[in-house]
Amino acid sequence: MFGFLKKAVSDLYLARPDSAGAQLVYRWPDQSIPNMAKLTVRADECVLFFKQGTLVGKLEAGVHPIDSKNLPFLGDIFVSPLTNDNHFLTELFFVRKTEHPYSLGPVKLGSFQDISSRMMVTMGYSASFTVRVTSAEQLLTRLVGMSADVMGELGNFLESRMRSMLQQAVGRIAASEPVLQIASNQYSEELGQALIERTRTEFANDGIEVTRFLSLDLQLDPSSAAELRSYGGKLADLSVQREQADVGNQAGFATYNLVKGQAELMRGVAQGAATHGLPIGAGLGGGIGLSGPMLGGGMSSQSMQTAHRPTPPAPRLGGASGMKYYLRGPGGVEGPYPPRQIALRAVSLHLQPDSVFIRLPGGTDWELACDVPDVAQELEKRLAKIGPSSGNPPSGSLASPSDGFERALTVAAGDKIFTTDEVDLLAILACSANLAKDAAEGRQYVLIRARALGCEVQDLATPAATATLARDHAVSGPASPSAPQATPSAGGPPPLRLGVVYTYDNGAQRIEGLSAKAVATRLKGAPDGVHMVWWTGAADWTAADEVDGIKAELAKLP
Repeated sequence: MFGFLKKAVSDLYLARPDSAGAQLVYRWPDQSIPNMAKLTVRADECVLFFKQGTLVGKLEAGVHPIDSKNLPFLGDIFVSPLTNDNHFLTELFFVRKTEHPYSLGPVKLGSFQDISSRMMVTMGYSASFTVRVTSAEQLLTRLVGMSADVMGELGNFLESRMRSMLQQAVGRIAASEPVLQIASNQYSEELGQALIERTRTEFANDGIEVTRFLSLDLQLDPSSAAELRSYGGKLADLSVQREQADVGNQAGFATYNLVKGQAELMRGVAQGAATHGLPIGAGLGGGIGLSGPMLGGGMSSQSMQTAHRPTPPAPRLGGASGMKYYLRGPGGVEGPYPPRQIALRAVSLHLQPDSVFIRLPGGTDWELACDVPDVAQELEKRLAKIGPSSGNPPSGSLASPSDGFERALTVAAGDKIFTTDEVDLLAILACSANLAKDAAEGRQYVLIRARALGCEVQDLATPAATATLARDHAVSGPASPSAPQATPSAGGPPPLRLGVVYTYDNGAQRIEGLSAKAVATRLKGAPDGVHMVWWTGAADWTAADEVDGIKAELAKLP
């Protein structure tokens, strides 16, 4: 009897129970609402009334008597005749309007290729963020519906969309940055802000928004982390070996170690002779001559002085003609390169003179390129031919291999002359951008592009004449302004007309150097997928179906 009375009283007072206080949306479990019951709506929520799946009313904060006189939207249609008009049949939803914390993970994000090791690695993530309802009506009628498990539906939606958007964002960064650098979470703040901006647009009509990221933690799975650490250790060993080889090639280094070994051997012989009571020089067949290269009599005073002379310091970079230098780039030490190659490589990496560090082979000190006359001169001359933002990739993305090649090619063509140094470096960049399969094919590709731009290929050894290499590949002299693509000489290939070359991204992978037709084929194969493209000179990524050249190719496909 007491339990029945207690339930009857509780039915007259409707409010979100304390146990459901943490839920963004709470569905009242009973559709039969007593007439004249008191509905309490808290200051941070609202209540929606539905009848047979249709929204009929909304109440804001306050205490509201459930009566058609006070709430005209109820009307007679909601009074159940089976209960002598004492109950309304409706569905109630309590929707919180303040920020609501939400957590995901740890869950698997996907597999990515590491640009340093070329290995496929698996990453996961954990995220914590807050969401806020901007329109309770849109949230229930457009997004999650009115099922019994509203929070479950909302959670599935958020987890699916966040994972997809994060996977696409991480994939873009992984195309130009090592995975270990991404897993260090140095991009977490940037990624979180990018996701907020993306969801603000995508969820605009769904009644919900992501307001802030509290944390974002990217992790490598244990096996992938172990493989990358092993690769990094091997790479470090090779780097040390290369440094040691450079030092070993320094002038005087081998002689110094030889004489140092002679001195150590002499001291050992002296100690042995003193121990056995022999005169110094006896033993080992009657004597050891150590003057000269281990020939003749005893060690000369000059040799003894050399043996104790310290290793000379590494020479300062003086900018001497014909010198080559190592370049410290984002991916490690490169080279050695002559000044022209240093300048082009710096351009391809979007580096400025005050961020280019070089050193001589065998040297130990890195110096700014702007402090080395011959390199500084090349950098100043080359960088003057391209604007600081010309050809830059979209904000938040790093330079792609194809972008680096095109920047370097543009700068090299500035004076209408390609040196063999420049051709060699551009051939390597062409291979890196998947424009050629090997150095020979890359060289051929660069020479074709040089001819199309009206440039000569000149040998550094004979700067006054066009190089034999240019003649072998039928590279014509500078084209006139009216004929930028000169007719090839007999036996030579025609000019390469590439048109626009696109960088394509579908959220899971990025592909460089695709034609409009190749992009259109991918668009037709997955019309509901993500298809974004970028090309040299574009201000930002663009949907493939909005690019005229791709739309034209798409219309031609069967």
